[in-house]
Amino acid sequence: MGIAFDDIKYIRREICPQCHTKVSPDWLKQAKNLKAVEYSFGGYAIPAHGADRTMILVCPECALVFKDQVPATESLSKLFAASVGKAWGTYYDYTDELELAKTCCNKPEAAMLDIGSSNGDLPRKFAEFYSYVSALDVVPNPACEQYLTGEYILGLLDDFKLEWSGRLYDLVTVFDVAEHLYDVRQGMANLNKLLAIGGHAIIETGDAGSDFPRRYGVENWWYLNLIEHHQAFSEAALTLAAEQAGFGVVSVRHKRHKNKSRLSWKGLLRRAVKSVLYRASPSLYRMMSVDGRQPAPPFEQDHLLMVLKKLRDLS
Repeated sequence: MGIAFDDIKYIRREICPQCHTKVSPDWLKQAKNLKAVEYSFGGYAIPAHGADRTMILVCPECALVFKDQVPATESLSKLFAASVGKAWGTYYDYTDELELAKTCCNKPEAAMLDIGSSNGDLPRKFAEFYSYVSALDVVPNPACEQYLTGEYILGLLDDFKLEWSGRLYDLVTVFDVAEHLYDVRQGMANLNKLLAIGGHAIIETGDAGSDFPRRYGVENWWYLNLIEHHQAFSEAALTLAAEQAGFGVVSVRHKRHKNKSRLSWKGLLRRAVKSVLYRASPSLYRMMSVDGRQPAPPFEQDHLLMVLKKLRDLS
């Protein structure tokens, strides 16, 4: 249990955030209530809904899995500000990600941009090879700024009027950001604008087609029990979103999330035991667990890593 954090306002989503199809009564009949009644973030306990229970919908047009209500941006900003130093992990090496980036763009003089750069772990690593490294995030972070040789763009990827220098990038990385977007279509359109034709984007996000959501239902999935995660993509849904935004899919890989590699052997063992118990009896696990939420399996390949190539500008 955490300290109560009640300063959260929720906004209703009346259209699919990817294809903008209006939510219909038929969708609601098929929707499932989010199992969690309380989110946990940075040591805080937060009501996981507004006046009504949060529901998980699956768009029949584009296959996106999304919540019908999400916290307003100003509410999340207050929560994040109150959780500085209490949420998210620290240093990760990004060696594998740099090697992947080189297969897309092996020119040191190329311009690269990291979306959601936080404390600058990825720009720090990429600056070892690329001479022009920029970042985009909602707030400036001094820890990140020291690694930049390019620009610091303030804003959200899905801002309708995203402002930056206008420079086109050869490579844009989008690790653990797509699930946070309020408007997926706008976010993908802005990604297209940021890239030069022939440039590459690397996206990593949770996989709604992986074993746990398929086996137990997306409404139970630990990934959507996080307050900052507004939707989830299957491979088909992310492919469709990319193609509609002028990209071609270069490669797709199903993988573990990078944070799992930072766990100690004790942490891995603890998560493994929890996952085994959950598989044996989800209902019994919920009764025995402190918060009842589904555990995050340590070895599950529950993330997508997709490399995209920009084929055309959007009209």
